[in-house]
Amino acid sequence: MKKIKGRLVKRASQTQLNIDSNDEWSKYDERLFEYIQQDNLTKLKSTLLKKGISVVKLSPIGTTAVHFACEKQNPQCLEVLLNEQPDLSVLDKTGCHALSVAAKVGSLECMRQLLQYNSEIITLQDYHKKTALHYAAGKGHFECVQLLLENTDNLDIRDKVSLINILISMTYRRTLFGHVITAVSIS
Repeated sequence: MKKIKGRLVKRASQTQLNIDSNDEWSKYDERLFEYIQQDNLTKLKSTLLKKGISVVKLSPIGTTAVHFACEKQNPQCLEVLLNEQPDLSVLDKTGCHALSVAAKVGSLECMRQLLQYNSEIITLQDYHKKTALHYAAGKGHFECVQLLLENTDNLDIRDKVSLINILISMTYRRTLFGHVITAVSIS
């Protein structure tokens, strides 16, 4: 048995993996998600103020607090998180930006806040070259599509599969999308 134990010694290369302690997931990071879920603004603000936690740190499940607030359609918590000046170009595990997550679930108020915070994110694409417009149209969130179209003059829709989704959505709601065909140039 001693012969085996001697061979099972942990080497420095195994124990010192150069993991920055700031990147480790803490109980305070977890609490941000809990407070967003519970819609507890007081505790959310307090934790952010006292602990200095990043609101765009990826959780073990691959999402950030900003993405989670959008997914849960919680504009009050999102407003608190945006006060921390986060980088909205951060992608979650599915490759989506926070605006795309809000568009997927049809959270019009979260989308308004994100665009007010940084209007340039409207053109950000995910891993699949889709923008928030693709997701909103694909899910049939017409008010979200309208908001996105009102906030930009330069939309580039080159993803053919998603373009089909937009055209199908247009067919069902011609009254709302009457201006879309002229406002969006498809190249």
